[in-house]
Amino acid sequence: MQVTTERVLGRQTTLALTLMTSGTKDLPVALLLHGAQRNRSVMARVGEALSERFDVALCDLPGHGESERPIDVSIDDFALEIVHLLLLRFPGRPVLLIGESIGGVIGLRAAADPRLDIRWLVLLDPPLTTAKQWHIRANSLVSMSRDGSTFLRLFSAAMFGVFDGELQEDRLYYDLLGDLRGPCLILTGDRPLHPQRDWQNAMCCLDATDFWVIQKLYADKVVVARVKDSGHTVLTHQPQACLETIARFVESHPMTKAAA
Repeated sequence: MQVTTERVLGRQTTLALTLMTSGTKDLPVALLLHGAQRNRSVMARVGEALSERFDVALCDLPGHGESERPIDVSIDDFALEIVHLLLLRFPGRPVLLIGESIGGVIGLRAAADPRLDIRWLVLLDPPLTTAKQWHIRANSLVSMSRDGSTFLRLFSAAMFGVFDGELQEDRLYYDLLGDLRGPCLILTGDRPLHPQRDWQNAMCCLDATDFWVIQKLYADKVVVARVKDSGHTVLTHQPQACLETIARFVESHPMTKAAA
C-alpha cells in the first residue's frame, strides 16, 4: 500500500486528501468523510483496514483540516465539492462512501448525484434532524457559533440551524434518504439522547423517532445497526465493531451498479 497526500482543486475550494492506494485502477474507491470540527486523520484506522479491498481517500471537508474555506456554506455546496472530487479524481470508478456525523449527511446528498457510481453508502450516526441535539448545542455548536471564526459560525448556522449558540431553524435531512440509489447502512451507538445525563462524550444523534421514520419510509433502502457501548462518535468509541459491521454490509451487497 502506498500512502500519499494530495490537494485537489474543487469548485470553490481546495480539498486535502490522504490516499492509500494499490497502484492499480482495478479496485473500487473508498472515500471517507469526517464530522464537524474534525479532520481526515480520525478516519485513518478505517482507511487502513479497507485498503486491502479498496483504494482509499481520506478527505478534509471544506474549511476543515488542511482544506481551504469555501465561498458558500451549505449541505448542497459541500456535497457538490465531493461530487466534483470524485468525478475529477476517480472518474467512472465504483465508490464506497463513508461519512461521519454531518459528513454522513454531506455524503448522503452527494450519493444522489446520477453521475457517480456509489455502490455502498455508510452513515455514522448522521444528524437527520437537529432540533433535539441538546448535547451538541451545549458543547461544540456553542463554541462554533459564538466564539469561532466567521466560517464556523456560517457552518453552524447552515448545517445545524444554530445561530449564536441557540437553535433557530431546525434542519431536517430525512428526505435525502428518499433519493438513495443504492444500499445504505446507518451505524449508531446505544447511548440515547434522553434522559439528559452527564457523560464525557456526546450521545447518539439518532433516537426512537428516527428509527421509526426510517423503518416506516425507507426500510427498503436503509439498514440500521446499533453498536454497543458507543455514543455519537461511534467510530472512535468502537472502531473494531464498526469495521466488522461495514465489512458485512459490503459483502452482503454485491458490487452491482447503483440505479440510474
